[in-house]
Amino acid sequence: MRVVRAAALEEVVSLLSEGQAPTFDLVLTDYRLPNGATGAQVIELVRQNRSHIGVAGLVMTGDTSPERLIEAQKVECRLLHKPVNPGDLKRALIACF
Repeated sequence: MRVVRAAALEEVVSLLSEGQAPTFDLVLTDYRLPNGATGAQVIELVRQNRSHIGVAGLVMTGDTSPERLIEAQKVECRLLHKPVNPGDLKRALIACF
């Protein structure tokens, strides 16, 4: 497994615009990101890239409002509530593939 780290949506944009952009099999992201961005936006952005159309997405959040679940469903990704149990994370990662 190769991990590519990005701290903000803008960094993901930069990664995708590089000549040798990494290939993503999964986007694992927090819901709330800097500058008002969300993990769902990151997943959508990555999927807009030709080579990542069907990439799996997993969003983690401490926000338990029903809106978070609805938003995750809209972008067809899994949602885990914090604190995330390692076993739950493992099962969610396996289910993504």
